[in-house]
Amino acid sequence: MEAVENIIEANTPLSGLGFENCGVSAAHGIHDALTVLEPTHHFFHGEKVAFGIIGLQVLENRAPEEITQTILFCAQIGLPVRLADLGLGQVSDADLLRVGETAMNPASVIHSVPRSLNARIVADAIRTADALAPHLLAHRGSPTF
Repeated sequence: MEAVENIIEANTPLSGLGFENCGVSAAHGIHDALTVLEPTHHFFHGEKVAFGIIGLQVLENRAPEEITQTILFCAQIGLPVRLADLGLGQVSDADLLRVGETAMNPASVIHSVPRSLNARIVADAIRTADALAPHLLAHRGSPTF
């Protein structure tokens, strides 16, 4: 139990430092914005942030291998990797644009992303993140690490 306590104690300040240094800014911005859609209300914060991490990687134009690794890892441990996993399998483009608009609220942490963003870019990144997972999972089978 002491080892678990040590890990928790180390992660607490590291989590704050990572958040303050923009490492999860768009992931949390996407999380916050997804909450405008009712089907996401019963999902945990971390579940929406996990999907937001994939969206963040798309927004940052990360290497395909990095995005693949994230999707496969999240899928392996049961975190959402598709909009359907968050109750949004039939989400409209208009609703995703509303999510993008909410993400662009001036107080949102998404503005820490080091590129110019707008509501359409955010909505498109979410749609792209959603489209990547089924393709990867279908062609790779069950992920193992």
